[in-house]
Amino acid sequence: MIDTSAEILSGQSMGNLYMGRNIADYPVFRDPQWVRSHSVSDPQMTGRVLHYYSLGDSLYVTTEEDGVICAIGCNERYRGRYRGVLYPGISMGELVKLTSSQRILNCTLIVNEDYGLSFTLPFPYDEIADELKDIPLDTRLNEIYVEDYSFWAPKKK
Repeated sequence: MIDTSAEILSGQSMGNLYMGRNIADYPVFRDPQWVRSHSVSDPQMTGRVLHYYSLGDSLYVTTEEDGVICAIGCNERYRGRYRGVLYPGISMGELVKLTSSQRILNCTLIVNEDYGLSFTLPFPYDEIADELKDIPLDTRLNEIYVEDYSFWAPKKK
């Protein structure tokens, strides 16, 4: 059952939806009253097709062409938290106080070197922020995504 107050688990789960599971495992995605969807070719032109779903007014799911979930996101209407502390809608200032490190990568913010979770930077900071000091502390970070971003992690020598 979908739960918009379930804990956010880095690289694993949000809303009781799980990475690596098939969207067909969740009957709610068959109900057009709750789900909107569309498909696009991968923006990096790899030839793969991704399917995007909006579930209600707070959850987003991305699947591979075969229906396997590869990303789960939420907005500020989601009530669950990451490690009981971080949540969608948190201010940049509060996030900085509650985390030991922050890193801007590809229009997102990675915290505590956790490459299974990201905060989406809002416009215009998604286009202009190169450093943390470019983002005002009162900026709200309204979207969180759970995905495998491990390929972004610095390579250990």
